Amino acid sequence: IIGVMPDISRRPASLPPFQFQEKKGSINWETLEGIDLPSLLKSGDLNLIQNYAQNLVYSQLSKEDVSNINNPTFVKLFKLSQLSIEYLLYVQDFMEQTARASDLEYKTLHKQCVESEKIAKSQKEKIVQYKEDLRVKRRTVGTYDYLLKESQKDHQEKMFACKVCKDKYYSSRRTLESHYRRRHPDAVYPGDEVIEHNLKAGHENRKGDANK
Repeated sequence: IIGVMPDISRRPASLPPFQFQEKKGSINWETLEGIDLPSLLKSGDLNLIQNYAQNLVYSQLSKEDVSNINNPTFVKLFKLSQLSIEYLLYVQDFMEQTARASDLEYKTLHKQCVESEKIAKSQKEKIVQYKEDLRVKRRTVGTYDYLLKESQKDHQEKMFACKVCKDKYYSSRRTLESHYRRRHPDAVYPGDEVIEHNLKAGHENRKGDANK
């Protein structure tokens, strides 16, 4: 079966356009007479056909060749030409099927590439969104952390701190005053002047009592 002729307009740039060549050579009759067609048909020696096809295609058939050719030689030449053309048709069909397979593979790979690009684009958009969400959440956590620290600070400010211990807080002035009396009798209570005076007076009274 003869395949569809390839589209030569799509030939590679390195391949020159097709044109028929001038025939200058001579047919190698000795080689032709030495070819055993039955053995050739049985072995399928394509190299022999290809090598002789080179000589046959580019040789010129002269009048002398026509006058000297005999019937058996002409028949052999015709059959060998048939085999060469048959092989060329096979090569053409093989190349067409290979081209179709390559084209199908290209389309499949191209489709996969397009799908991969879509997935990559989608993943990139998700990453951008995740980064934005992370930035917002970090800001939110930072706000919560700030509010927590401020809350703790306000709570500590509302408590009554011991200026000597520095890490103890009391819920009322009374408990803080009691703490000072018990733990820091020589320290000045950080309250108003009246309380400080009372604490000092009480301390002096206790010292006087002790001296007595």
